[in-house]
Amino acid sequence: MKTGTGRHKTIWPKPKAGTFITTDSTFWIVTDPTPDSELADIFGRCTLHGLNMQFLGGLKAKEENLTIYTDETAAKADALERLAKWTH
Repeated sequence: MKTGTGRHKTIWPKPKAGTFITTDSTFWIVTDPTPDSELADIFGRCTLHGLNMQFLGGLKAKEENLTIYTDETAAKADALERLAKWTH
C-alpha cells in the first residue's frame, strides 16, 4: 500500500492474544546439560534482553539445543527430562 509521500507502508495483521513475544514478555529457556549441570544451569526465566545477553556471553543455540517456552511448566518438565537422561 502506498502513502501520499510515495513510501511503502506495511500493514501487519494484529496477532492473536498469547501468540507472540514482545520486549516486555517473560519466557523460559532450556539448554542441554553438561556433566556438572544442575537445574538452574539449564532452565531459567528470561526476556529478550536477557536472551541477547546470553548470546553475547557465549550461548550457542544450536550446539546447546536451546529451546524457548512460553509455558514454565513445560519448560521445567523438559529441563528435568534432559537432566534425567544425562545422569542415567
